[in-house]
Amino acid sequence: LGRLEEAIAHRKTELDHCREVVNGQRGPGSSPMTASLMNAANSAAMLSELLLLVGRLSEAERCAIDAKALAVESGDWGQQMRTCCRLAAVRHMQGRFDEARHLFLEAEALQQRGEPQKPVLYSDIGFLYRRFLLDRPRPADPQRLLQDAQSALDYDKYHRPRSRWLIAIGLDHLSKAAAMAMMARYDHQRREAANALFIEADEVLTNSGSAIYFPEYYLARADFQLRSGFPAAAEEHADKGLEYADDYRLPLCRIDANLVKTRALAAMHNHEKARACLEAAEAEARKLHYDRRDDLIAELRQTLRRTD
Repeated sequence: LGRLEEAIAHRKTELDHCREVVNGQRGPGSSPMTASLMNAANSAAMLSELLLLVGRLSEAERCAIDAKALAVESGDWGQQMRTCCRLAAVRHMQGRFDEARHLFLEAEALQQRGEPQKPVLYSDIGFLYRRFLLDRPRPADPQRLLQDAQSALDYDKYHRPRSRWLIAIGLDHLSKAAAMAMMARYDHQRREAANALFIEADEVLTNSGSAIYFPEYYLARADFQLRSGFPAAAEEHADKGLEYADDYRLPLCRIDANLVKTRALAAMHNHEKARACLEAAEAEARKLHYDRRDDLIAELRQTLRRTD
């Protein structure tokens, strides 16, 4: 937690300075320079990302809204695209799915106009979009997501300095694995392919030196194992995700880990422990206004009620 809180404090100081520069350039007959607005938008977006990680959703929302407004004022399509995704990510965690989808589609349109040769959202913001779509998939989404994740991987892997882009490459592999896993429930070959993709994602994320996305990796893999009929393995990976979430104080991931554990324990008929995990997840989600999982929590509550 110390490292993330230190990063948040640093970003707040940076954003305050950027705002001072922008406000200093405002005046009768003058407007802020594009570069100053872009710097302020970027700083606000990065602060929003950090605040979202530690579960401070209302603060993350305010920063993302500010970032988007600054990006629009700058006129820079790239900053507008990225800040759309940052606000969409907050809306996703708040359970405001229609708004999130609209913002992601806005970002995708900006990307296609700004870089028509690379029409797919890539890097970490592409991961945010694909994570959203995998949460609420439409029938054709998994195949499309698999293709989009491969396109993003091709760009991130071959057109960026690999040493500086390992996290993005790892997230591309994770997106591919999650999409393949969704398609693999009744297809053994795709199940093997998904497992291989998860292993690749693990290797690249490990080499990146960043542990922030490991909870999401372990929880995606646990969900895959649960859907494949292996609840004990799913619980083991959920426990690993929970360990990372606790170590780095990532409360949204902790909630998700407890929900995966609830499903795994229920599948193994360990209803008492399943209820404890669900109660912990529900209480923390309510406290943080993390509404992304409301439907799942209601479904699990109903399932466990039938076992009373």
